Amino acid sequence: MPVVRAPVNPRLIAWAIERSGTSAGDLARRFPKIEEWERGEREPTLRQLEDFARATRTPIGMLFLDEPPEDEVPIPDFRTMGDARPSRPSPDLLDTIFQCQQRQDWYRSYARLNQARPVDFVGSLSLSTDVVDAATGFATRWSSRWTAAGPRSWTPFEPSSKVPRTSVFS
Repeated sequence: MPVVRAPVNPRLIAWAIERSGTSAGDLARRFPKIEEWERGEREPTLRQLEDFARATRTPIGMLFLDEPPEDEVPIPDFRTMGDARPSRPSPDLLDTIFQCQQRQDWYRSYARLNQARPVDFVGSLSLSTDVVDAATGFATRWSSRWTAAGPRSWTPFEPSSKVPRTSVFS
């Protein structure tokens, strides 16, 4: 069986290494020819590239782009370390955000399908809302729903009568 080489821009190899936060030494032990890949002297095999993508937590398709992409956080980003902002989001952060967005999309569709009542506090605040006002408003809204032992019987919605009781929604 012939060896299939993967034509990858060497800058994308360097980008994936930097983005992953994995030490170059650790990757060099796993991929002895990685420095040659970075210099453009040798192309990895498709199998090596798949393993490299897993090791650096990089979607393999991104390694075939012409130029390294900009990793942007798709939500407001207020993270700081000391007084400085991190230079780029970690793959873990991006995975977590994207997973949360997928779950939000799923729940939004599920709630619409089941004719859920809107939750009154969603969308009630903005980035310009005073923190004390936000906390006071939230406490006022929720105080009747909580006891010293925890929440009263809170449910996010009441299922519609249209949902069959013999399904996974029972």
